[in-house]
Amino acid sequence: MTLPPKFLLILSLFQISLGLGWILGYVLLPPTIFCYEQAAEHLLAGEYRTVRPEGLNTENSIVLQPYDYFNKGQTAQLPVVSLHRESSLNSFASYPPNPMDYTVLFRHLYEQGARNVYVMSPMTWEEKPDSIVKAAVGYELDRFLHKALGRQMSESARRSPLPPDWKDLIIPASNIVGKTDQFPRADRFVGEPPQITTSAPSLGTVVENNELFSPAPENRVSPPLFIRWGGDIIPTLPLVAALNALDLKPSDVRIIPGDTLFLGGKRSIPLDKNGRIPLAANSSPTILDTKEVIVPVMSGLRPPDTTAVRKLLSSADAVLVSEPSALSDTPDAQSLLAAQTVRSIMGALAPAPAVLIPIAPAWVQWIIVLDVLLLSVWALRFQRRGRFITWGLCILFVPFIAWYLFSAHDTWFPVMTPITAVLCVALACRRRRPPLVGRQRRRPCAAPGQLVSGTQRSTYPPSLQKRTPRLMTQRKHILFICTGNTCRSPMAEGLFRKLSAHHPEWQAGSAGTAAWPGQAASPETLHALREHGVNLSSHESRPVTDELMKNATDVYAMTESHLAALLANFPEHADKVRLVTCYTGNRGIADPIGCGQTAYNNVARQLTTAIQAIIARMEQQE
Repeated sequence: MTLPPKFLLILSLFQISLGLGWILGYVLLPPTIFCYEQAAEHLLAGEYRTVRPEGLNTENSIVLQPYDYFNKGQTAQLPVVSLHRESSLNSFASYPPNPMDYTVLFRHLYEQGARNVYVMSPMTWEEKPDSIVKAAVGYELDRFLHKALGRQMSESARRSPLPPDWKDLIIPASNIVGKTDQFPRADRFVGEPPQITTSAPSLGTVVENNELFSPAPENRVSPPLFIRWGGDIIPTLPLVAALNALDLKPSDVRIIPGDTLFLGGKRSIPLDKNGRIPLAANSSPTILDTKEVIVPVMSGLRPPDTTAVRKLLSSADAVLVSEPSALSDTPDAQSLLAAQTVRSIMGALAPAPAVLIPIAPAWVQWIIVLDVLLLSVWALRFQRRGRFITWGLCILFVPFIAWYLFSAHDTWFPVMTPITAVLCVALACRRRRPPLVGRQRRRPCAAPGQLVSGTQRSTYPPSLQKRTPRLMTQRKHILFICTGNTCRSPMAEGLFRKLSAHHPEWQAGSAGTAAWPGQAASPETLHALREHGVNLSSHESRPVTDELMKNATDVYAMTESHLAALLANFPEHADKVRLVTCYTGNRGIADPIGCGQTAYNNVARQLTTAIQAIIARMEQQE
């Protein structure tokens, strides 16, 4: 295929015009035409619908998450005050703790710096406390900035009304995008509320008979952060604790079930369809026994050093007080899971928020793709090396343009489309040998007595040059020559027999200029021949002799060095010696030994082409 110069001129001018048009249009025009300023304005305005593309109307934008998702070490350790049996008996007279025990515990927590306290235990006791005890417990709880009391909930056949003090906890329906039918459902409390006088809200911690709330540390997921109470979505205690620490309200929560949880409009956390988030690897809480929190006051004894405990409690985002429901000497698993959840939320929100990067407009993408594609096609006018250099520059050019758009204009450009276009052009033309412009001069066939090597022609004695080729007779014997007679020449012998099967009077043989007698053909040669339907397993190598040269009607050497050796050693047979590729214009067949099976397969293809040309020439002379 040859492209006319006029067409190439038009192609080049078109390519140059596209490149200049893109530069002038993209660099000199105001950047507002690419709409990225509008997208950034929406993001800054808190339009959470433009943050993530999944399921939302953001086809022209993508999201970059410029953080490691979970922060490491920037949030304070979250303490859990354990009220299990062993620790409680060291501080209280009996187990489980009574209302006055909780009063003492709350007072010591407050005096040591705790400001946000959340009681995971139900705080139930056998005897109802009197009004003085109720007031004492309520007074100590009201001193904290934020507090909440855990309540167990379950689902019933008859839905109870939403508690009046939960009206401010409802997440607005406009802040929810998607279905919440996979969130756990609860519509009643289990057990009686704590008998205390305080304004601390009661929040759910566990849903009865719901496996989503079962502690499973190996799953590395939190308990559900939301409860469906009728048609309302209510946060559970861990999420409330995190919102209080962030100074946020339920109205600041936006939910995409199965996708993302947004807190404060701009900060996001992955959220599954059950309302759970992944737990951070460093979310393990600090366990405190009651004996570490309650400072004993005994006459004659020096109080213990509580500096470390004070530092921990005063810097904590939340303090969880846990009392297992059964007699146990281990901390409550539910409280540990809740503490991990709070720490994971705080750690995930510490880094920078997600950033919206608009995608370059379609017309910009098409210009760049067409520009690169035309440049790749234009490269076909060069020789092989020039083509590959041009294609490589095109592939490097595309990421450079993407980097420029991103760094200078905050615009994302998809790089795979133009790179794929370049690769398709390269793969489609990988087997083309002659260039598209100008005609390739076919090297003259090596005439008998002449050796053609590149641009130089070695001429042998005039006596040899004057000899004319013998007329081919009806019965012919073709001899192929290589070096060791184990690779190229036996391959040529087998292919000739296969391709000339319709000429039974024609015979073929092979030999080597430096062959060791009796050697079998190489395994790679046999494999390459089997691909062409030729079996040469019985081949044995042999050196070229005067008798073989005498019996042959035509001798074809693999390379010019073989041709020179034959002419030097058998000058009387110079009229029948030629290069095997003399009718195809190639320089010869390179030795594939040591280059792998692919090289042998390539030699087989080259020999097939050369032998087809030889057979065609022989048929013409018949």
